[in-house]
Amino acid sequence: MRIGTFVFTDGADLDGIIERVRAADAGLDAVHFSQVLSWDALTAAALAGREVPGIDVGVAVVPTYPRHPSPWPGRRSACRPRPGTGSSSASARATRR
Repeated sequence: MRIGTFVFTDGADLDGIIERVRAADAGLDAVHFSQVLSWDALTAAALAGREVPGIDVGVAVVPTYPRHPSPWPGRRSACRPRPGTGSSSASARATRR
């Protein structure tokens, strides 16, 4: 069984978010981000995956109303790990199979 946690980003700076992800990496398999009032969830997930490569990252809530659909495929590609650098996303591993 894989166990993960939700990382609160509201009111935190980037160093604080990365510190929370590193703490979760000490005993959990995954972290998930939500976009409520603070950081963009996809950006936070991408940065966390880059800084803590051993943990799976995901997003729980991403508002769509302020975004046009056409940039979404590019955003998804930007958040995926590059081949050969290791994977920090279970969904990215699944799509490469």
